[in-house]
Amino acid sequence: MNKAYYIFWICGALFLGSCAKQTTVTSSAEDEAILSIQEFDFNYLTSKTKVKFEDQSTSLSATASIRMKKDSIIWMSISPGFGIEAARALITTDSIFVLDKINRQAIKRSFVDISEEFGVKVDFNVMQSALIGNLLQPASRRDKIEFGDEYFDISQRAEDILVMNRVSKTHGKLENVSIKKDQQSGNVNISFGDFQLVNDRLVPFQGELIFEDKSSDKKPTKVSLKHQRIDLPAEKLDFPFSIPAKYAP
Repeated sequence: MNKAYYIFWICGALFLGSCAKQTTVTSSAEDEAILSIQEFDFNYLTSKTKVKFEDQSTSLSATASIRMKKDSIIWMSISPGFGIEAARALITTDSIFVLDKINRQAIKRSFVDISEEFGVKVDFNVMQSALIGNLLQPASRRDKIEFGDEYFDISQRAEDILVMNRVSKTHGKLENVSIKKDQQSGNVNISFGDFQLVNDRLVPFQGELIFEDKSSDKKPTKVSLKHQRIDLPAEKLDFPFSIPAKYAP
């Protein structure tokens, strides 16, 4: 499975800017901005999502049934249509497991391996936050915050990774996040839109992820998501996943 398809699984669970003048805000304004961010909290989540994947040579569309347990598990069932399950994925806090039912293959990849391959840190928190439209890491007074007319930008550093977040002043939700390592490494850009209320909490129903590999001249890989439904069940969810003995590793 090539790098583009790993992105499909990373973002299938998943899921811009303006030229207004910016000014660095004061400490009190920074505190106010951090407190205004509307993070989405939940215990269990389910969704029915339309997914479109495009890269240099491939264009795929499918429907994903997604189940999540906060900070623990993301489960996906992918169907191209007609009720046929083409693949199933289980994402834990340290690894991604994929059953390719078309080619009868089982794939396991750790987040450490994936991060090294992409040149950008990818972990469970990145995937969970990208899916629900939260910041990848909590905002703090250590971050640089700049104001625009309709948004504020939060710049965060994690080791050698720069994360840029754009938050709407109107509703306090994350609208765009970019993840960069350096000029030669890959860049990841995630945008969110069509915010709707789910149990009185605002959630993005549309998302788009673009992965650009700076080391090649290939067309950027794009994953677009459109949620048809999001529910927050009170009862415990099941995450059925087993690897048949006949599946090749």
